[in-house]
Amino acid sequence: MDSFLIISEQLISFFLMMLAGYLAARLGIVSKEVLAGLASLVVKLLLPVMLFANMMRGTSREQFISDFPVFLLALLMYLLLILVFALLAGLMRLPKERGQIFQAVFICGNVALSEPR
Repeated sequence: MDSFLIISEQLISFFLMMLAGYLAARLGIVSKEVLAGLASLVVKLLLPVMLFANMMRGTSREQFISDFPVFLLALLMYLLLILVFALLAGLMRLPKERGQIFQAVFICGNVALSEPR
């Protein structure tokens, strides 16, 4: 039950931050140029730092060390996926861009891609 409360609290705070950003853009408080830079800052820096900080909160050094083999296995799995799908893209003789899209879709299952218009 504690996990549910923690996740609910984080989702509510995330929703409120999104709502504040939407209202700021809608009311013209933030220009489109600032939005582009802000989006880049959030995605490339703040979100990874926040995820790491939330992951480490409430975790002891002993837990982190005992879970380290799982981290290494996950890293190994992704490296193998990158290698396998790079080889498959090469064997299928996909053009470079198509091959990269092919790899991204299979390596990161939650990626949503659409055809360029």
